[in-house]
Amino acid sequence: GTTKGLSQLLVAYGADASQASSFADKLAFANKATGESTDVLASQLARLTPAAKAAGLGFDELNALLIQSTNQGIPARQALSAIEGSLKQITTDTARQEFARLGIAFDENILKQKGYVGLLKQVNGSQNLAADSITKIFGEQAKLNKIIPAGADGFLKLDQALQGSIKSNGLAATQFEKTATAGKAVQVSVEEAFTTLGQAVLRVGNPVLQGTKAIADAFIALPEPVQNLIG
Repeated sequence: GTTKGLSQLLVAYGADASQASSFADKLAFANKATGESTDVLASQLARLTPAAKAAGLGFDELNALLIQSTNQGIPARQALSAIEGSLKQITTDTARQEFARLGIAFDENILKQKGYVGLLKQVNGSQNLAADSITKIFGEQAKLNKIIPAGADGFLKLDQALQGSIKSNGLAATQFEKTATAGKAVQVSVEEAFTTLGQAVLRVGNPVLQGTKAIADAFIALPEPVQNLIG
């Protein structure tokens, strides 16, 4: 569910407890942009997060690429599988050879240095770009599943999704306020609620084997409207 997915995102990205609300905001933005439930988004994003983090793909870019694809009718699971395949494709010999032909310096930290979107723009803007350059570097599935923008309008929408994720601070709180029952006293702010949840996650070494009870205890302690929002 959303709670488990959020905890896995925090652990995979090495986020501290104070960042839990920020990740919740980004999930809320993806929910608003795609219409997909936060439960599905959290579980699907959490599945790919370790590979994305290892490759140097930031969570905002992961969010933006998912939105780019799902807004064109691709299911979240399918889109994330295409993104995962693309991360692997970038490091293949085929991709390295194409980078060299395009005059783009490659090393293992290329995504950390340029970002996926920045790298995509550099490749797309190369004077030596060939018809198959994008698929050689990013993979055929990334193109088929609409991870790769089509034309200037596609790049504009990808940039908008990326900036929307980056600037989503407070979105979960806004949704929380709309969810809260009128007249009901809420003792814990959404920021405090997610910080509490984050602390529960980070107190355990293995969130799969050890964290379930701690996360559940933290979740149960939250006000009902907050549970409804993230549960």
